[in-house]
Amino acid sequence: MKTNNNCNLSIRILVWLVTLVMMAGLTAQTNILSNNVDGNLLKLAKELETNVLNRSTINGFNSYVIKENMVLCHITKRNDVSGGTFEEEVRRIPGIQLAQPTFQYGFQNAYIPYNSLINLQSNTSIGSINPIFRPETNAHTQGDAALKTNKIRSDYGFTGKGVRIGVISDGVGPLLHPANGDLGPAADDVPQIVSDITLLDEPGAQLFIQNNDDIGNRAEGIAMIEIIRDIAPDADIVFANAFDITGNYLFQAIDALKNAGCQIIVDDVGQFAIPFFQSNVDEHIPIKNTIDEFTNSGGIYLSAVGNFRDKVIQQVYNPGIENKHLFNSGTNDNQVEIKIPAGKRLIVRLQWSNAWNDVYDDFDLKLLDEAGITIAADVDVDNNGGIPYAGINFTNELMQEKSVFLEIACKNVTIVPIVLKLFILGEGKDWAAEDDKHLFEINGTVICQQMYENVITIGTSKYNNLNTITDYSSTGPVRTYSPVFNATLNKNILELTQILFKPDFTSVDGVEVSGFNGFPVNFIGTSAAAPHFAALLALLKEARPNLSRGEILSLLKQHTEKFGPYIYDKEDGKSIETGYGRVNVLSLFQNLPPQNQSYGSCFDVVYADYNYNCGQQKIDQTVGTQFRYKGRACSAPPTSVVNNNNPTGSGSGGNNGGNGPGGPGGGGGPGISTSVNVPPIISKNEDCKECLDALFIKLTNAIQVNNQNGGN
Repeated sequence: MKTNNNCNLSIRILVWLVTLVMMAGLTAQTNILSNNVDGNLLKLAKELETNVLNRSTINGFNSYVIKENMVLCHITKRNDVSGGTFEEEVRRIPGIQLAQPTFQYGFQNAYIPYNSLINLQSNTSIGSINPIFRPETNAHTQGDAALKTNKIRSDYGFTGKGVRIGVISDGVGPLLHPANGDLGPAADDVPQIVSDITLLDEPGAQLFIQNNDDIGNRAEGIAMIEIIRDIAPDADIVFANAFDITGNYLFQAIDALKNAGCQIIVDDVGQFAIPFFQSNVDEHIPIKNTIDEFTNSGGIYLSAVGNFRDKVIQQVYNPGIENKHLFNSGTNDNQVEIKIPAGKRLIVRLQWSNAWNDVYDDFDLKLLDEAGITIAADVDVDNNGGIPYAGINFTNELMQEKSVFLEIACKNVTIVPIVLKLFILGEGKDWAAEDDKHLFEINGTVICQQMYENVITIGTSKYNNLNTITDYSSTGPVRTYSPVFNATLNKNILELTQILFKPDFTSVDGVEVSGFNGFPVNFIGTSAAAPHFAALLALLKEARPNLSRGEILSLLKQHTEKFGPYIYDKEDGKSIETGYGRVNVLSLFQNLPPQNQSYGSCFDVVYADYNYNCGQQKIDQTVGTQFRYKGRACSAPPTSVVNNNNPTGSGSGGNNGGNGPGGPGGGGGPGISTSVNVPPIISKNEDCKECLDALFIKLTNAIQVNNQNGGN
């Protein structure tokens, strides 16, 4: 067949034009997709913009997180662009409100106005924008199965009923949906909110928010509550914000929860402006007094040990030129180089071992740029009865990494060794220049109220890697100093008087939560470990409500698993990484003492009127002193005093002894009135026995005993 060249040319031109049109359409589509706004999200935004007065008619409306004219979105970064460019372009979206800054992880959750989503121009750094949906099913913490608390609910039926837990964190987020007043998270994850504390006694009412006028914009408190709810679903929960607009501080939150009838309080916050060296300071430290009042009345106070491992430098002051501290001994290195990522904030806190409110050394803290110019400093005069504290907050406002240099200098030369403790927060050690990374410590990083003896601190390991603590969980020991008068200085100087092993116990983190209000679905940190432990205590308090704080802690101590390559002290049974270890929950509940039985504990407080309950018999002795042994309070007589059937005794009972015979071979232990069967928890607890023996040595003059060998 003969072809028409003109026709072929026309066809070729037509095909070419069609191809151009298709390519143009594809290019346009690519430009649209470069924003990668989810199609359903874009459709939702258009419907919301045109149906402002009748939102409930929109299909699936209640599945989205919406407030006013905005939708909560998940924004991801394209892999081929820098984090700084991504953050800069995200922040330029009109009307955007960041839910929680997470740019360093390559994504950001934020509320975006409907019209901004509709009119969003092509963006070179954003990979995708998707809606964040409300949880349709509750996220259940994997820590429940890892710790085996799920078996306590299924096998014993304990659910935390009748126990009230106080939670202190930095916010619970917008719990109430502004459109319809419904709870933000799934109902199974967060208990129903009640408006009055008295309503907690009603069925189904389980969460009361203290300071309800300022519930905060963050949702870490919600994540903690979800974990407690999963393990102890029937426990009452009272939330108090640690940082509210009324000026309440942490100690006021504790006081509010105590007054609300909480038996257990758990926090995941720290207060830096309290002594790092003197945990025994009472004056002007209301948080310690408040905690002591709560625990002395029987309450149990728990705190996340902190995520400060590798974020602290602690050294003895080593003066160099101009009295600047030499970080590296034998060199002129008087600076620490920190590389701050674009847009990030550096937080630096310094304390030194002078007496609180009685400072005699004056240290300055400075931050310099690469040209040696001071860009931030704390150079206040401290050596006039002030506090040994200096702090700097600095934000890198550049769109690129910035190197800064920390210096510590003393204005007056001290004549006694001074310990410096420098916290560099943000991303911690990861920001340090390579040459300075070795300065950061992994031990001795427990600070704030977590160092107090009456605060039970909780470290963490991953729920799926139980035998290794995480590389951020703070570790001990805690060194406590006490002021001693120095005649040369005419001042009180600090001397080391006590070393405590912290944390006290280990729990788990890395677990799943609902991710409400942009909070990460994977809850990482000791903030996740602490509520697991609080919920376990709620189950135990329900099972044995008559047990005292000290008795509960003694039980926990006995039923722990030592794990990992950590060294456990032979005398105290603790390590500086894990404390007593991880509680063996099944062993604990399988070996609970009988109901309504009380016994003494080394953790209980000793009062002037010495009361000891052993089984059904009560022994009262009045003594005129209190005694602390190895950093613990003792409150029960040793087994050799109470139980003359003690196999470690010898011979028959001494004069004025009990009715029971001593062990074979020599003098019996001193009796008080009658023979009593001591619960196994005391006779098996050598640490407790040592503690109690020491107590009775101390109280010999107050308690009349006769330890004659071979007495009648």
